[in-house]
Amino acid sequence: MYDKPEYVLVCSLYSGVDKILLFYDVCVELRRVSIGNIKSTGSVNLIPEGQIFPGGTPVTFIIETITLTIFIVYTVLSIVGIIFAVVCLLFNCYFRKKMIIHLSGPSMNVVFIIGIITLYLLVILFGIDDGLVSFTAASGLCQFRIWVAVLAFSLIYGAILSKTFRIYYVLRKARRGKPSTSQKTIQDWHMFILIGVLLAIDVVYLLIVTAVPEAILRLETQLIPTVNGELPSKYSVCTSTGSNIWIPILLAYKGVELIFSLFFAFETRKIRVKELNDSKMIVFSVYSIVLAVIAITP
Repeated sequence: MYDKPEYVLVCSLYSGVDKILLFYDVCVELRRVSIGNIKSTGSVNLIPEGQIFPGGTPVTFIIETITLTIFIVYTVLSIVGIIFAVVCLLFNCYFRKKMIIHLSGPSMNVVFIIGIITLYLLVILFGIDDGLVSFTAASGLCQFRIWVAVLAFSLIYGAILSKTFRIYYVLRKARRGKPSTSQKTIQDWHMFILIGVLLAIDVVYLLIVTAVPEAILRLETQLIPTVNGELPSKYSVCTSTGSNIWIPILLAYKGVELIFSLFFAFETRKIRVKELNDSKMIVFSVYSIVLAVIAITP
């Protein structure tokens, strides 16, 4: 049995049936959350404010949170990933004039690696819940996480999309018998503009979901139904009243980015220069993202 003295559930036994009477959250305030039958979904019989209930047994409320051990393990793994990404970043910058690095697009590699580092930081942020920090701080992290996740996605796939689009552009002109000159080739600043446009769209979306009350993500406590007389438990989840509208909009927008990435990967799949052919890795990364979204989408 877990011991969380700040959360106490008061129950009473009536004719062999457990009933929830009062729920105490000592850390915040003494409040009544729900009153009714633990083992059924029948009607809830409210007890008037101030009335003393006959009998009752205080029991510990099980709080489902991320354990400190798991948080430390994933934090260490994320830090290792960040260190490796920084090493790759330094390697890319130092050898940027080498042919193999130059062909891969060192400028876009920098953007890509920054996005990867941001995702590793996001892993640490997702490990922080109300079991490690206060409920108010954990609730504030809900909105901050969505900012980090959306911007990191655009940095990563914006770099991939830009690099692949430049190759696609060159191949397309070559197929039409119009070899690209240095003046007509897509330059790095063109690709930075593309990434900037994607990030600008992200910022507009994020500002809206941060300003609209129905779209703001907040930490809410949900009860887990008990079975076989087990102690009731609860867990915290980030949610909003408008999530069924704003989340699909975000997924649709990001889905368009993935579709274009797949299209350019398909069009450049036959390039013989290994350093320029990223089609297989793009397909694999898109496949991984789609699986992850399906896994976490309720």
